[in-house]
Amino acid sequence: LTSVIDPDAAVPTSAAGSTRGRNSIDDGTTNLHSEWDDIGARPSAEMLSALITSAKAVPITPGVTSDFATFWASDTLTAAQLAFADVSFDASPTKPNHWTVTFANRGDYFARKQVLRQDQLAKAGARLAGLLNAIWPSDECF
Repeated sequence: LTSVIDPDAAVPTSAAGSTRGRNSIDDGTTNLHSEWDDIGARPSAEMLSALITSAKAVPITPGVTSDFATFWASDTLTAAQLAFADVSFDASPTKPNHWTVTFANRGDYFARKQVLRQDQLAKAGARLAGLLNAIWPSDECF
C-alpha cells in the first residue's frame, strides 16, 4: 500500500480554483468525472473472472479497520497521478469555475483509463471483502 497523502496540501484555496469537487472539468461536451464513473455495459463472464483473479492478488489492508479508508484514499490519489499523467487542465474562459482538459495523447489516456478502472474495480471488491472479513471473521460468523 501507499503512504498516507494529505489531499488538502494541494487543494486550491481560491474560488477561482474551485472545480466543485472536480465535477466541473469538461472533456469537450462530456464531464470528465462522469467518464470515470461510467463503468459501461454489464461485464461478460470472462471480464468478471479476470476481475476476481485481480481482486485475489490485492494485498490485505494492514492495521485497524478505522484506518482502512485513509490507506485506500491515499492509494486512489496515487492512481489518479497515473491516470492524469500528460493531461492538462485550464480554466474555462467562458464558464466560471469550469475547467477544460487537454490530452498530450488522447489514445494513451483512454488506454490507461481502461486498465486503471479495471484495477480500481478489483481493488474495491477485494477491499470490501477484506473489510467484511475484518468485521466478521469466519470463525465468528453466525
